[in-house]
Amino acid sequence: MRELTKSGTLMLIAAVTLLLFTYSSAEAGLVFSFDVQESYNDNVIGLVQDNPNTGGTSGGGGMGGMAGGMSILQAQQGGLNDNPGGTGTSTGTGTGTTSSQTEQQGDFSTSLSADIGSKISWGEKTDILVLGAVSHTSFATYDEFDFTVGSLSAGITRRFTELLSGRCSLKAAAKDFKSDLRDSTAFGASAGLKETVSDSIWFKQTYEFERNRADSPLYSYYGHSGTAWIGFSPSENTSLDLGYGYLSRTYDLPVDFTVTTQTVSVFFGVDLSDSWSFSLGYDHEMADSNVPDTATTNNVYSVGLRYDY
Repeated sequence: MRELTKSGTLMLIAAVTLLLFTYSSAEAGLVFSFDVQESYNDNVIGLVQDNPNTGGTSGGGGMGGMAGGMSILQAQQGGLNDNPGGTGTSTGTGTGTTSSQTEQQGDFSTSLSADIGSKISWGEKTDILVLGAVSHTSFATYDEFDFTVGSLSAGITRRFTELLSGRCSLKAAAKDFKSDLRDSTAFGASAGLKETVSDSIWFKQTYEFERNRADSPLYSYYGHSGTAWIGFSPSENTSLDLGYGYLSRTYDLPVDFTVTTQTVSVFFGVDLSDSWSFSLGYDHEMADSNVPDTATTNNVYSVGLRYDY
């Protein structure tokens, strides 16, 4: 039944995305972007590999968008792809190490993402955006972490004053992991505020709720994510973004098992033209849980190229 639900969600996302493309092309309301990103993680560990607060700028991708970094429990794990919060001793890397060893395991990852949608103006101060998106992340060594996400979202942005704007949106996603137990569908809602102090300085705050239903209750969870960002424009074609993100996921099994991550991020971007931009990024990710002795960290260094239509 879960497999049918996931397949149906993927088919719905594909169908709506096709309709968006047809409609947007005809109505000149097309919104399209493509992003490729190469990252190095100095401590690939795994469970929150789709953390929305890493690998993206100004608030992250959300609900499993591009995720350059990952981290999670290093001790008392049943393996990288097994029961989170279990009591096994294998790290699951295939190297024969045990959970008592804390050697960091670095790896390169490549992320590709694309989205297409329709932006509709509703009066002078309100925009409606319907967006279909797909992203894929693959790893050079630990390919058991590879995953693909397809999503469909609909949201409203409102400009309250020249300085203050807000948005809210609903989103549905289907996630495909190397481990079938993690394959899932997710539904959620998000809200955000942005304060534009001047042409060169802005602030942004976001909150997102997610309900993720996986093929196994060991990977089903309720998630909460919040971010705070400040952006600077040192020159007309450059930007510098500084951010903090907090992510909490409480799993169905084991009961009350909760994972939290805190992420500090720095991103520098350069506009190469009206459509193309280049970015350099750094994330410091700190993960922990309510199981003793499970804290760990990960540093993510990324470089990206983006096209916006």
